[in-house]
Amino acid sequence: MVDKEQIRFLYHLQGVRELFDEYADTFDEELVNGLRYDVPNLTRKQIPDTLGNTPAHFKRCLDLGCGTGLSGVAFRDCCDYMEGVDISPKMVKKAVALGGVYNVAKHSDLQGHLRKCSDESFDLIISCDVLMYVYDLVPLFKQVKRVLSKGGTFAFSTEALEEADVNVLERDSGRYAHSRKHVQNLAEEDGFELQSIVNVLGRMDEGKEIRSDIFVFRW
Repeated sequence: MVDKEQIRFLYHLQGVRELFDEYADTFDEELVNGLRYDVPNLTRKQIPDTLGNTPAHFKRCLDLGCGTGLSGVAFRDCCDYMEGVDISPKMVKKAVALGGVYNVAKHSDLQGHLRKCSDESFDLIISCDVLMYVYDLVPLFKQVKRVLSKGGTFAFSTEALEEADVNVLERDSGRYAHSRKHVQNLAEEDGFELQSIVNVLGRMDEGKEIRSDIFVFRW
């Protein structure tokens, strides 16, 4: 029997891949300078606030949806080993070309890559401006929980959702916005402990601010 939801999911992945392959060459310039995007650096700034007075330092970091490497650049100073994964092969090539930011960068969908990771193999997992392309966060959170070492940190952003009584909303842009309460409930059901949430400017879109929530959880 044909699984219609699985087919829909695969078409969605293909669309995301084609979108980012198309923009790979001009992505950084358009996003950072044109749309005032700074989510990786804003996420990085949240980490010291959750770990007391000592500087944050991690042995192994997994960057889910690494794109051209903006998050890798932001987090490289606090990680001994950094691994990136992205659905767009052209984006991965850009990340590799940075030289010295990622120890390893691979082309794969997020959940497919996570399933190949060993249990408790990373003490930091980050995902900046990526989960807005994921409707159902439950499978992803469960895989992150398995791969993250005990006491590890999971830091990520979502597109903010202000509408009342809605958990997830598909925007006209095709991106998914998730409510804070929904994300927090899902994470805490899997045993994650909330460290911080901040609301920031995610990017500009046709002159309008698109807000993002940055979450930091400990496992």
